[in-house]
Amino acid sequence: MKDDTVEAKLAAALLTIEALKDRVEAPQLVLGADRFAMFRAVANLQDTVDARVGALGDTEAHYQALYHQSPDAILTVDGDCGILGCNRMAEEIFGASMAELKGTSLAHQLDSASGAALTGLLWTDFSGVGDSDVRLVDGRLLSFSVARMTDGNTLVVFRDTTQGHQLEQELVRARRTASIGRMAAGLAHELNNPLAVLQGRLELLATHPDVAPDKLARQLEVMQDHARRIAGIVKNLQVFAMPQALQRADIEVRPMLEQGVASGGRRLVRVGVELDIEPPDLRAHVDAGLVAQ
Repeated sequence: MKDDTVEAKLAAALLTIEALKDRVEAPQLVLGADRFAMFRAVANLQDTVDARVGALGDTEAHYQALYHQSPDAILTVDGDCGILGCNRMAEEIFGASMAELKGTSLAHQLDSASGAALTGLLWTDFSGVGDSDVRLVDGRLLSFSVARMTDGNTLVVFRDTTQGHQLEQELVRARRTASIGRMAAGLAHELNNPLAVLQGRLELLATHPDVAPDKLARQLEVMQDHARRIAGIVKNLQVFAMPQALQRADIEVRPMLEQGVASGGRRLVRVGVELDIEPPDLRAHVDAGLVAQ
């Protein structure tokens, strides 16, 4: 099999230089100034090759330093997604040495679903940053990117995003807790207002037992209205705490809105509400109980 690597080409060039030296040193071939010129050309060529080899060595050392010190896991895979090599972070993330990883399939280092999906993606000649995470067998999440190499192999770069996802979930839980706290404060306010009215009316009746019947009826009506308000709040809480399957039906909109206005009770005594529905018999396919809430 022909070796087309840079090292092989340089080695071939060195052999050519040595052959030219042998020819130049033969006195019957070249004499005088021509022989000196050829020696100088060969020396310049060898200096160029040596400088190129040194530069390649520096580049290789730099690349190896970046490769092994990278905070990301880097795997080199062939066209069949077999692992050819890896850096130190890959050994740490996948929990295996390079010797153990080399020769195994990339899919075997991930859970079954992620392994199959990533293998299929690599076979499509995809390159760039993946738009979703893959999962290890132990449940950790990894983002990935793919870079194609000129020799037909592929670099797959992984980054552990598990901690980021955990922090995001904790943030969601914190926001949810804050929302629950705000909702609880609002509910406390909503319950406190009608309870304060009930308590005030009861204390008033306790201190004035000889209230006239018409005034007593008025007080009882107010108390009943606020008791219904408390019952409505409690019912709403039950609905949200134990959601049930929706029971949709075609219902006329006007009666629903009129019921909503009526549920305002005494809070809307001084508010005029005008319903303008077009068409007048407009209907909606909804759950009547949910709409009432």
